[in-house]
Amino acid sequence: GVMAGEESKEAVMREVLEETGLVVDVGEHFITIKEYVFSEFYISHYFLCQVKGKGEASLTPTEIDHGMEPRWVDIEKAIDIFSHYSEKTPDHESLYLREYTVLNKYLKAVE
Repeated sequence: GVMAGEESKEAVMREVLEETGLVVDVGEHFITIKEYVFSEFYISHYFLCQVKGKGEASLTPTEIDHGMEPRWVDIEKAIDIFSHYSEKTPDHESLYLREYTVLNKYLKAVE
């Protein structure tokens, strides 16, 4: 999420660092996804980034409790992981479907 007073690209750099430990240069905006998850409306902006270094991830207690663990996988593996969205609980299904959609749009864009 974007914090008060923060520009979109600053938020991307902060979020990527916090969640993955990677330091990135933020490039162009790629896609925006608008969706309702239960009764909440979300707008997710995706940017193309280049990794320029490593820092330290700082997951939230909730992310840790849910067993989140940053790890790098190739795009084919990521698509496979997120393709199982219909098998997930409703609170995770939308997340998996969103990521699956974005990854496939990315592959089509770079063909």
